[in-house]
Amino acid sequence: TLRERATEGYTVFLSTHLLSMANTLCDRVGIISDGRLVALGTPEELRDELAARGSLEDVFFAVTREEEVSSA
Repeated sequence: TLRERATEGYTVFLSTHLLSMANTLCDRVGIISDGRLVALGTPEELRDELAARGSLEDVFFAVTREEEVSSA
């Protein structure tokens, strides 16, 4: 249903902790850490730029670790 709505031109905002779901359903992904947007792009862009073509989970851990280090 979500993909159908998006194909029809609707904007669909999905909040999930299931990164495999985000990878499958989303055209763009934003990662929020401590209330701040720390990464934004297509799943492919994020994997290519931030996780050496790893998974979205790898991207999440890479950017949230960076956020923790810069906050410390």
